Amino acid sequence: MRTLSRKMGYIGGTIGWPVIAMVRACAQIRQHGAGAKRLVGRPIWKQWLEQWWLALWLGLPPHVYYMYEIYRPERRRLATEFLRNQEVTPLAILVSGEETATAQQILRDKCRFAEHCKAHGLATAKTLAVFDQGEAVEGHIRSAAEMPATDLFAKPLDGNYGRGLHKWANVGPNRYRNAAGEDSTVDQVWQTLAACSQQRPYLLQESLVNHPSLRVFGDGALCTARIVTACTKDGDCVYVVGVFRMPRTSLVADNFQQGGLATVVDETSGRLSTAAGKDASIGRFTHHPVTGAPIEGAQLPDWEQAKALCLASHQTFGDIGWVGWDVAFTDRGPVLVEGNFAPSIESIQRASGAPFAGSNLYSICLERLERKGYKFSRDDAPVDVLPLTR
Repeated sequence: MRTLSRKMGYIGGTIGWPVIAMVRACAQIRQHGAGAKRLVGRPIWKQWLEQWWLALWLGLPPHVYYMYEIYRPERRRLATEFLRNQEVTPLAILVSGEETATAQQILRDKCRFAEHCKAHGLATAKTLAVFDQGEAVEGHIRSAAEMPATDLFAKPLDGNYGRGLHKWANVGPNRYRNAAGEDSTVDQVWQTLAACSQQRPYLLQESLVNHPSLRVFGDGALCTARIVTACTKDGDCVYVVGVFRMPRTSLVADNFQQGGLATVVDETSGRLSTAAGKDASIGRFTHHPVTGAPIEGAQLPDWEQAKALCLASHQTFGDIGWVGWDVAFTDRGPVLVEGNFAPSIESIQRASGAPFAGSNLYSICLERLERKGYKFSRDDAPVDVLPLTR
């Protein structure tokens, strides 16, 4: 399995990669080298050489060396076990059933996803309108005069990584306030959405609000759990892992790629562990860095219902390998925000500190691939891939 993963993501043979890796390793050294040396005593030159070696041999981008703390002696043998985001989509397509193309399209299209949830009785955010080429082309409202007096949230129909988001709080009659504290009339909000949709279609929804017990983490942004479910070779939908995400600063979204924090959720109790960001230099947090609210040990509300909602949703999509569901916890219960085919794996591996190859999802992928006729050795042992720098 690791050999297959390497081949799918391997880029070390490209002509320019060795030089690019050198430059990126130098940049990472400037940002993280001193901190890693202080923590484990690893000399700067060895850190640089290890990053470059991993980039050439496995095609691992230098930032992964620090994000997964491979500079720590006890984690050296785990370097080959982490899955990279570039490898996720090919692997997800490979393990999914051939008939899941439609399911993948629904998951990628946020409007179709909302319609799918409504048709199957799955709790999700209410869609108000879809904007395209400056006009509202779908949804419940077609003009600014029909805009409800409620908080609003807008995002690109095909967006990802928390980019291009807009949020307005309804602060009075015909008054909406964005994340920067700027007030707009309903006509101005409509014009903003029309302008944004000239570049790509936009989805307008009623904004969800965090459950009262979680508002100490949100600072105005919606916090969500990424709950991963998988379909076994026998067709059973099972829980894999849950990671709760929250903004670290005043952001519109909790997205990990945009500076948010992620913390693993205990499967049984629904309690949180310590939180980590993508930038390893900021360390781990037992308390929220802005609000001071305790993160470690905090209880997610309605955790069992959230897991059940994700499993029920997965069952409606058939034999699709695995899905990452974004779930909001509101005062009316868990609500599906979106489903992600081939979801990013970085926040899960970073928050847990555990590589993909050590998860039950790894075993499920092996079984599904073996069902398709692929052969793998199941007795692979972790290999020290950094022998030159001992």
